Amino acid sequence: MLERYRDIEVCKEDINSFIELTKEDVAGVPEIQIRSISKGLIFFKRIFMQNEVGYTHYSECLISDALNLIHSLGIRSQRLYYMTYRSLIENFVRVLLRYGDFNDNGVRNMFKDLRNEYGNMGTDFINYIEGEYGKCCNVIHSNAKAKLNLYLYYEELVHADEMDQKTIDSCINTFCTFCNKAKEFMVENMSQSINESFYNHKELLAFLVGEKNYARLEKKWFE
Repeated sequence: MLERYRDIEVCKEDINSFIELTKEDVAGVPEIQIRSISKGLIFFKRIFMQNEVGYTHYSECLISDALNLIHSLGIRSQRLYYMTYRSLIENFVRVLLRYGDFNDNGVRNMFKDLRNEYGNMGTDFINYIEGEYGKCCNVIHSNAKAKLNLYLYYEELVHADEMDQKTIDSCINTFCTFCNKAKEFMVENMSQSINESFYNHKELLAFLVGEKNYARLEKKWFE
């Protein structure tokens, strides 16, 4: 039992170290947000990164995207943030659908597959991530000023791309919301996989997903 609670202490140490790094990279980001996001990322790693042959690429890309998303706030590039966020959503959907490493299904078909797989129970979440994906595309593909002279276009691009603290706060809130909604979706739709991934590590699971989600999982396991 003591060893099982030791998992939580190791996890907390990892999260604290990560928070310190983000403070150096992204000044002013609220610690509570990074702590919440960290729990989500550790949860995703535990579920998705099982090192199963042929199914590692997209799960590794998902975690890489998540870390780069935070780093993009340090660079203060709005365009890079939304490009990375879009990639993260794509890879999250791919791992949910258990696409193999060489699956090259297009985005339209990918979301169609997601609705076919989870539409009955996950409509609200799917609508949410499709909406988030659309916001990313609007920022990335916006070219309203493309007809300006080159130097003016570049000047406008730099001005539009740079983030102030208010924008950074909004972006980290958006990512935090994504992580929380993703956890809730997984609790509702992947309870058996979660149970298997956290076998004999339920205290750690409760720490990562929170009391409300954990209570929901317990109810599902015993239904």
